[in-house]
Amino acid sequence: MYEKKELGLAESLKAVNALIQRAKTDGGVPFCAAIVNSEGQLICFARMDPQAKSLLGIASNMATKKAYTAAIWKRNTTMVAARMKELECMISDTFTHDFTTMQGGVAIVKPGEDAVYGGIGISGRAPEQDDVLANIALQVIQEAL
Repeated sequence: MYEKKELGLAESLKAVNALIQRAKTDGGVPFCAAIVNSEGQLICFARMDPQAKSLLGIASNMATKKAYTAAIWKRNTTMVAARMKELECMISDTFTHDFTTMQGGVAIVKPGEDAVYGGIGISGRAPEQDDVLANIALQVIQEAL
């Protein structure tokens, strides 16, 4: 019989709470976090309270796209960008507006397993900082799986 483990709300909330704790201590700008399952369906979303002149409206959409891309392509968004460049294809060639190749999206994979449980997307900070936060969330989820 075919059995498939699913990423749940409990693991997703642990990751979001870890991100919130990190944000309280790092002094960085607000960000948005999205966690999706292996089919790219949203499980958990969090948006920090925006500061004046914040771009969190755009960031909330981008966080979800990053998570979706990582889950569907089964790899981090930076790897998707490299693969698309290798194939000489553009994001518009995917025929959907849900994909992005911006940094900050990571696939949720448990070490030692081939299965992809979902994706994490962070947006609102500099791309490198989004990536760092996404990997913090990934580590929390991996420990919970």
